[in-house]
Amino acid sequence: MYDFRPKVKDPITIVLGKKDKKLMFGETREEEYPLDPGIILETSHYGFIIITEKGIVQEEILYPTECNINAIGMRDGKIEIYEEGKRKGWLFDSNGVLCRSIIGEEIDGEYFESKTYLDMTNSEMKPINREPLVKNPVRIEVDPETYHSNVVVHDPSLEEERCPLYQDLKQKKAEQRFPVYPGVVLGTEHYGFTLVVKTKEGVREKTYPTQNPINGIAAQGNAKKIQIFEEGKYHPWTISAAGELEGEAHYEPCSRRDMAYMEEQLRILEEENVIQKIKK
Repeated sequence: MYDFRPKVKDPITIVLGKKDKKLMFGETREEEYPLDPGIILETSHYGFIIITEKGIVQEEILYPTECNINAIGMRDGKIEIYEEGKRKGWLFDSNGVLCRSIIGEEIDGEYFESKTYLDMTNSEMKPINREPLVKNPVRIEVDPETYHSNVVVHDPSLEEERCPLYQDLKQKKAEQRFPVYPGVVLGTEHYGFTLVVKTKEGVREKTYPTQNPINGIAAQGNAKKIQIFEEGKYHPWTISAAGELEGEAHYEPCSRRDMAYMEEQLRILEEENVIQKIKK
């Protein structure tokens, strides 16, 4: 089993608007190309962002990739995204709904000798391979004054209080709100988080998957940044006051705690693989 994680580095933005369907590159997204027929890439890009519009709400979802992306395009109304070293590609419908993920798909052995792979792994550690998830995500309502931001957590255990005649009213009881400052330690399991940002054009939502459960969110000290702590990772996600991603959570090679966590998770994954093989 290969041991590098899905990653994000210079991701490609894919806009699936009502009028335009296009690709955008660079931090400022100044470079644009039509999604149909698409483009073959010569530069290294890990990860991609899907942007869709639902009324006045613009949603952004980040998908990390295991290998660098080498081609994107449309065929028969579907969006296809190919990674170097993999035979199959990611598949989305025209509304941005994921039809096929290729996380965990077999990778051609020659890829591990390619320049793009070596350039990436020479500068990064190789933690366990686990597909990032969005499962009961935390919502973060971002305010320009960071300390006024709120964390909205869905607690499934509170759903038992719902009354069949008042579903909407009771559903709200399953949500708990906490201020980002001083922060909150989560007691229930949440993979992924959604940033909710108000703009002049409307509400923009960005969803980021995580490999491990989120165990805390806070605005630390006087820093005007929101930090999202992922279980087992020393370095947290960092979000600006404008709701932009500034840093992705990652492990610390010098941390004994991180290494112990990774070894334990790797052992669990290996045991699960053995059980699955026996069942087959």
